[in-house]
Amino acid sequence: MKIFIVESENDEFFVRALITEMQQTAAKVYAIEEFKHSNLSETALKTQISSALIDLRSINGAMLGIVLDIDEAAQQDRLDLVNRCIQKAFYENFERDIDTILSQTNQLYPLRIDEYTTVQVACHFTNVDGKGELETVLKSIKTQDSTFADCLECWQKCFEQRNKKLAAKGEQGDITDKEMLKLWVDFYKRFDTMKKSKRNEFSTDWKGIWLGETAPNKRGETRQVEARGTTIFDLNHTVLNDLKNFIRLFEQ
Repeated sequence: MKIFIVESENDEFFVRALITEMQQTAAKVYAIEEFKHSNLSETALKTQISSALIDLRSINGAMLGIVLDIDEAAQQDRLDLVNRCIQKAFYENFERDIDTILSQTNQLYPLRIDEYTTVQVACHFTNVDGKGELETVLKSIKTQDSTFADCLECWQKCFEQRNKKLAAKGEQGDITDKEMLKLWVDFYKRFDTMKKSKRNEFSTDWKGIWLGETAPNKRGETRQVEARGTTIFDLNHTVLNDLKNFIRLFEQ
């Protein structure tokens, strides 16, 4: 059994789509049976690792992958977070410390549950040139004209001229650069890549974009739509090579 812990549903949808693309081009199977969501909260990450260890505790050779955004953190800080959460989760479940330390990304490490069971654990930090998050990756691999999204730069200049401040992480301000990045990706997938008549809740839903079936709306409705993610984003871009190498660790 293989479990991935990612930050959010959107990360899950993207990883699922990337795995599908890899399987089609390489004729190999990367079967991830379950996804869990951590939201990059240390408490939530520890809880999800604990849940995964319970699920895998009797399956020798099972695998656990942890995918987090690097954001503006140093890689070692993210590794320390992952190791701290693994240690706490393991102690809570098995009442003993562990010797396993993840010292680098994209490498499997054995985590011994007992004399009969060992789980393989690896982590990956989503980034572009050592920084960023999923949206940073998406902006880097877009394939279509992005006029509407790019024009947000003019909006930024406008609100700065009106004494509104764009804030980096940890700074005080009226809007964050992280929010601006998310707006860029939203404008791109909503306005740059869709005809006006089709810009509805179904055609701009991330699950639908990547997997072809939308997430339930407020009325519980889902819909089959075109999985256009591979049209508006290049899943063979070199920016994704590191993440693909991580996924290849979980080849069936």
